[in-house]
This record gives sequence, C-alpha cells and structure tokens, in this order.
Amino acid sequence: ADRMADVVSERKRMPLARFTTKECLERISYCNLAIAEAESLRQTHYDCNRQEHEALLEELWNSLKPGVRRDGGRYTKEWGEIGFQGTDPATDFRGMGLLGLLHLHHFARAHNYEAMRALADSQHPTRWYPFSVTGINITSFVIDLLEERLLDRRLMTQYQVIPADGLSPGQTVVAEIYSELFIRFNDLWNS
Repeated sequence: ADRMADVVSERKRMPLARFTTKECLERISYCNLAIAEAESLRQTHYDCNRQEHEALLEELWNSLKPGVRRDGGRYTKEWGEIGFQGTDPATDFRGMGLLGLLHLHHFARAHNYEAMRALADSQHPTRWYPFSVTGINITSFVIDLLEERLLDRRLMTQYQVIPADGLSPGQTVVAEIYSELFIRFNDLWNS
C-alpha cells in the first residue's frame, strides 16, 4: 500500500522548476485567493430573503427531483427527500454557510447523473444516509483540506480552469474536488 501511495504521489508531482518565479508566485496567489474565497463563502450565511440564495436552493431541488413539485412550498418536510433534516434547509447550512449550498448545487448540476445516483443510493433501506447533510459535511472536509494546504498542488495544476455555475476559477476547482469526494464517498459507502 505504501508503495502504491508513493507511485500515485510521484505521478502527481508538479515540477515547479519549469515555471518562472512570476508564474510560481501567480499560482501561489491563486491558491491563497481560492482558500480566502472558500472561507468567505463559508462565513456567508444562507439568507432566505436573498433571491439568489433561494434560486440556488430551487435549482438544487429541480436538479435532483426533476419534474417533482413540492406540495408544501418552501417550508416543508419534503426537503427530507433530498437529505435535509427539517422543513427549512437553511438551518442545515449554518456551519458551512453558502459554500455548502454552492457545492451541492455544483454537484447536482455539473455531475447530475452521479448526483442522482448518489441520491438514489442514499435512500437504500439499510445503507441510507442523508444526502444533503452528508454533502454539507463533505464541504467541511474540503475546508479542512484547504486550510491544511493539502489541495494546493491540485489548485496549481488547474490554474487556468474555465469557471462554471457562476463560481470563480478557484471555486470551480474546489467544487470539482468536492464532487469527486462525494462520488468516492458514495461508492465507498455502498461497497
């Protein structure tokens, strides 16, 4: 196992010697900006009075439950169908703020097949898990990885990514990492 880890880590090494000092500093700055943006989004509370927050939540529902209308409106136990704990999903975002919603939203839209498969898997009678709450916890794990600087290499190698879902380039990379982690979690949970 250690040998395999060495092989994987060797393949992922990015020799910075091929870059100029300016390019290296730009990439380091990019990493720092991505971490600061993630922290800022984590500290931004979900606000049901902000139309853009409500729109993200509705798009999340529509991506995971296409064509299914909630009978109870905005405040309903139907949110439990996609793994929220109560009648108001906003309460589940407390610890991870808007970042938790943005990650779930990106996963459900950019990786819809995998997200819908994970949602279906999360509703298994004996191996169930709360899909959205689990996603928010994965966001917390991503924040820990960012703070420990364990994602710097990945951020540096994807320095010029094209932004998606209204996210900055750095947050698009972070959301992609989140999506990969959610897929891996679901696969592991169901193996």
